[in-house]
Amino acid sequence: MTYIEFYDNDVVKNILSCLSAKPDKVILIGYKDKLLKKQAEIYRKFFLDRWMDIDFQYMKINKDDLTDCTGKLIRVIEENDDCHFDITGGDEISLVALGMVYEKYKDKKTIQIHKFNINNGHILDCDKDGFILENAHEPVLKVEELISLKGGQVVYEDEDSSGTPIWEMDDEFIDDIHKIWNICKADVRLWNTQINVLNVIEMHRDQRQEELLTISPTVYVSEYFKEKNHRFFLDFSIMKSLVNYGLLESYSIDNSSITIKYKNEQVKKCLTKAGNILELIIYATACQLKDVNGKKVYNDVMNGVYIDWDGIIENKENAVETRNEVDVIMMKGVVPVFVSCKNGQIDTEELYKFNTVADHFGGKAVKKILIATSLGDDLHSNSIRKRAIDMKIKLIEDLQYLDEDAIAKKIGNFCNG
Repeated sequence: MTYIEFYDNDVVKNILSCLSAKPDKVILIGYKDKLLKKQAEIYRKFFLDRWMDIDFQYMKINKDDLTDCTGKLIRVIEENDDCHFDITGGDEISLVALGMVYEKYKDKKTIQIHKFNINNGHILDCDKDGFILENAHEPVLKVEELISLKGGQVVYEDEDSSGTPIWEMDDEFIDDIHKIWNICKADVRLWNTQINVLNVIEMHRDQRQEELLTISPTVYVSEYFKEKNHRFFLDFSIMKSLVNYGLLESYSIDNSSITIKYKNEQVKKCLTKAGNILELIIYATACQLKDVNGKKVYNDVMNGVYIDWDGIIENKENAVETRNEVDVIMMKGVVPVFVSCKNGQIDTEELYKFNTVADHFGGKAVKKILIATSLGDDLHSNSIRKRAIDMKIKLIEDLQYLDEDAIAKKIGNFCNG
């Protein structure tokens, strides 16, 4: 069985058939030799990682020469049996050429033509012969796979201290996430202030402590704060709530030191970075979402995703790399949803960065969501709203006022945004 793909710059379109079934050979047809060769190699390696050994070949056609296009397609049909043409990609010339060749060979050779609805994974029988891909199933991609197809790589925190976090998403931690969110949403601005203070305390903790005691940082006020003229403030209502929920085992303050004992390392990570909890409530909810048939709504979800653009992780001290962080990425089949979570001020430049990363790695099918809990009615906030519309970013405001069911409904509808 041979699949013929008309090359598309939205690279996911070039492998939908392979994601849905198992061809022996794929022929990429396009206009640029070097690009086709490079992509054929990328796709072959991609599917080898999925334990599928597919013979990827390529053929260059002249985009302005219908005779050349039809001649090349005739050669493909003459040299291969059971040709399946995927027209999800392709342009007018190549599709006109295919129509001409199909009329000539439809009664002589086994030729099928299909295309995908990329939003729902359905396969359309374009030649209306009643047959589509044999044993086909819905195409799906993981977040890492999506990034790798564009030549990037997800960097994890065990590779780089500022990399993508790896969470133990057991029932207890998910429950802790919801507890923290309940405290946060009561006053998101105050929460940000408080978590920034806890972050400063963590950065200045007593470095003489053993590694095992990092969940219980001690800050010596005279040594770290008074000499550096730091001013900090602990909101006792928040600290008391954290203790009552069991998220802090204890905290104490005297004239010389502050000691805080967190429940565990994961909870500490949530409480020492202001934006973490908004990301995590989206992440945890998306991971648990199921449709009416009990099937997961999103087949893969990641948060705090650090993306290295060229896929080469440099270990050199002075290496210059292009990296961006995306707060949450979720996959519904092959449709990516990129989410930016802002629990405080929104910087215009950050919005542009988010849009650029989402468009580059997400492709034409990408859904872009901005979740903002504290946008006001001032000039800057209204400018952010307008820019989001211009960039086709769906804005969701005031998530903190929704109950868990309403949040789940919002997140479940992201792909419709």
